[in-house]
Amino acid sequence: MKKILASVLALTIVFGGAAVLPESTIGTFRTSITVSADDLETEGLFQYYLDAETGSAVLNKFLPKTDSKNYAAVAVVDIPAEIGGKPVVRLDDKLFMNYKELTSVTIPDTVEFIGENVFYGCSNLQTVKFGANVKEIEDFAFSGCEKLKDFDLPAKLEKLGTRCFEKTAVESITVPLSLNTVETTFLSLDRGPFDGCENLKTVKFNDEDDELPIALLAGSGVESVVLPNTITVVPDYFFASCKQLTSVTIPSTVTTINDSAFRYCSALTQIDLPKALTKMETYAFSESGLTSVTIPKSIEVTETGFLNTDKGPFYNCPSLTDVTIESGITVIPDGLLAGLGAIKQITIPNTVVTIRDCAFRSTGLTSVEIPNSVTEISTYAFADCTDLASVKLSKNLRILGGNSFENTAITEIDIPKSLETVDCGFINNEGPFSKCGSLKTVNLPDGAVEVVNNLLAYAPAVEEITIPDSVVRISESAFDDCTALKKVNFGKSIEEFEKEAFKDCTALTSIDIPETVTDFGRGVFRGSGLKTAVLPSKLETLPDSTFEKCTQLTEVTVSEQCKTVGSNVFEDCTALTKVNFSDKEIIEKIGSNVFNGCNALTEITLPMGIEEMGNGVFENCENLEKAVLPDSLSKMGSASFKNCPKLTDVTLSRRLEEVPSETFQSDNALKEIKIPYSVKKIGNNVFDKCISLKDIYVGDKIENISESAFSYFDENAYGETITLHGVKGTYPEDYAEVHDMKFAETTFKSDTLSAYDRPEYGEHVDPSDRKMGDINGDGKINITDITKVAAFIKGKRQLDDEAKKFADINKDGKINVSDLARIAAAVKGKRSLN
Repeated sequence: MKKILASVLALTIVFGGAAVLPESTIGTFRTSITVSADDLETEGLFQYYLDAETGSAVLNKFLPKTDSKNYAAVAVVDIPAEIGGKPVVRLDDKLFMNYKELTSVTIPDTVEFIGENVFYGCSNLQTVKFGANVKEIEDFAFSGCEKLKDFDLPAKLEKLGTRCFEKTAVESITVPLSLNTVETTFLSLDRGPFDGCENLKTVKFNDEDDELPIALLAGSGVESVVLPNTITVVPDYFFASCKQLTSVTIPSTVTTINDSAFRYCSALTQIDLPKALTKMETYAFSESGLTSVTIPKSIEVTETGFLNTDKGPFYNCPSLTDVTIESGITVIPDGLLAGLGAIKQITIPNTVVTIRDCAFRSTGLTSVEIPNSVTEISTYAFADCTDLASVKLSKNLRILGGNSFENTAITEIDIPKSLETVDCGFINNEGPFSKCGSLKTVNLPDGAVEVVNNLLAYAPAVEEITIPDSVVRISESAFDDCTALKKVNFGKSIEEFEKEAFKDCTALTSIDIPETVTDFGRGVFRGSGLKTAVLPSKLETLPDSTFEKCTQLTEVTVSEQCKTVGSNVFEDCTALTKVNFSDKEIIEKIGSNVFNGCNALTEITLPMGIEEMGNGVFENCENLEKAVLPDSLSKMGSASFKNCPKLTDVTLSRRLEEVPSETFQSDNALKEIKIPYSVKKIGNNVFDKCISLKDIYVGDKIENISESAFSYFDENAYGETITLHGVKGTYPEDYAEVHDMKFAETTFKSDTLSAYDRPEYGEHVDPSDRKMGDINGDGKINITDITKVAAFIKGKRQLDDEAKKFADINKDGKINVSDLARIAAAVKGKRSLN
């Protein structure tokens, strides 16, 4: 196996840690040996020592001036095969370094290793005769031997070190079959053993060689090369920076062209890629002089850098304007033309089914037509094609990748009816047209049943969209972060808004939600610019975070069929002042943090029917002064009114059995609180930091008051006496005594209610079919309607505007006893309301 040492080194530098090398490679590294003076011997022109493991001789130093009489003769050196009776196996590092008198050297057959810089700078060396057994020539061994041109590479050579023949005068080489390793450095991967050898024009390969080492000819002066027809791979950096290379014959056997194989080959204008080619790696022809190329249909894989997905095999080829993709190809692989800025047009064959990730990313394309054979365009396929203004999508497109046309110049796009989904991957939520600053017109197709997920997510310029009548669903994140979207024209059939469909649409200040809509997903309008919202009458659930962070939202009318309000629905709606609930006792539960951070909210009355409330519902409502909880409420979460510094008036449910922890914590203005008789427990920190609290009224069912319920027992922060009002002889009196708290007998009588009985309502009636006297809109006129009108007249209950229309029987603009009498007569069958 060829040893790709440069790649291993690169991985070590980039990712850190120790690179694991093949076992066969480890033996090629020589441990640095420190030789003592006692180990050194001299014989003839050489100082040497014996290798401790093999006992063979290592020539350590050349001593040409020891024999001054014959000094001129050492210009020609015959290295001895033996010295001190031992075979010479290694020429040690720097043996002849910068010895400029040397013109010729003969290396005996015993030598296997030529160390680093052995002949470095021997500028007059012209001829080298290698012994038959040389296996390794280390880094820079002959570098700078600018007159050296007469040598043949040893037949058993296995390794060439970094730039070992750099800037020599060699004109021709024959690559031995045994050569399997070429070393380069991470910072100069395009500089091979013959780097700077401008005269090297002839390269011959062994006909049996089926695998070549990396970077062999990188940086050399070769002009024309015929690769052996036994190889299947053109190795990494093999021809990199061969700036005079004009012609390469790649055999039909080649299936792979590796990383940077032809990079920086600026004179290479044409190349015939083999018909069997299946793979091209990153930068294979990057920054070469290619003007045209045909991509064979056999291609399956092209690679880009892990952090540079916009840089493919033809990255930054400044003259490559003519690219033909062979018909018959079905998949355009990842990054095929990524970074090819010179190309303006491309014809995609009508055999293509899939265009993979980054295939045309950062190209110079100005327009493209996707053939109808294409069913999938993957992520970033055409991203950052900043001149791409015109795109026609396939009529059979099913999958469109997130960011697939990101940051292009598209102004208008027709979405095909066939589109089923946008595939955003796992990294982000951005849609195919994210950052398309010129895209204002998006035409959705008639006949489509949905606006697919993430379709226009992060499309910053779309201001208006028309939803066809056929569409029943706006899918997840379809318009997420469409910051310019101001108007949505809904069709007649829309039924569902999925999760975050209009999230962060900050320019969307109003929206007419059709009455046909029955379902919302989580966070559907989260962070949008809505100022008011009227929810459709058939909507039964307000999911979590529906209007969270809608900082301009001032008023919301909740659907009369709404049964559940999820968590965080209005959280951080800092401008919200009013929420209109139906007078029907429909809502059963509201989740946690529903009104958390609603700083403009000063007063609120939750509707009858709510039986359960989550944690922190009104937490951090800085201006909330008054809150009324319905008597239907039996369970309340912790911290419900925590940090409401202006809260002074609270009415709790008379069915509540526990005031949970932190309910009124840090409510600085709260002076008095009445705890209903139904309450049995007051939890931890309920009144913690309530600096103004003076009077607490409790009932006779109290069984437990937490030790931490109060911050103050005798006096509040203003020196006022704190009084616990309760029923004498019950637990609160004992609690007050133990905590040195003033106790007073309560003036309130028991107000405990029996179990809540929710009214029954008929099916919702279409407003167009609703009759006068049908106050709750259930399609019936009965005692329930009489009760509601009577409560309204007495001022005990409000009616919404719609209910008022059907209560004003005589249409005099007032609702009074006259209207009530007529409804009662109709219920008894004595008089018609028509």
